[in-house]
Amino acid sequence: MQIGDGVATCSGLDNCMSSELLDFGNDVYGIALNLDPDYVAVVLFGEYERIKEGDEVKRTGKIIQVPVGDQVLGRVINPLGKPLDGKGDIETSKSRYIERIAPGIILRQHVNAPDGAQGR
Repeated sequence: MQIGDGVATCSGLDNCMSSELLDFGNDVYGIALNLDPDYVAVVLFGEYERIKEGDEVKRTGKIIQVPVGDQVLGRVINPLGKPLDGKGDIETSKSRYIERIAPGIILRQHVNAPDGAQGR
């Protein structure tokens, strides 16, 4: 329907899920944000200047995920999990949703001395 500032407004995406990965073709993807009954607002990834009003967008049926594990440590990846650092592909069998509830705070040892007072 409309594109501007890296956000597309799309119609005809029945049963689209929140955070679903959408394919615009030409290596341009998006993530569904709000799910209004008449349209879906989509944040675009890639060279979105290539797409225009009236182009086709396809649902992937997948919630956006990125690879996780030791293989990702020290690497630079984009929101789609593709490496940007020129160090080759990331080989891992695990992935996590990018939109998820943060884990709780880990129990830690209580502070028992003022800052800098330990070791005096």
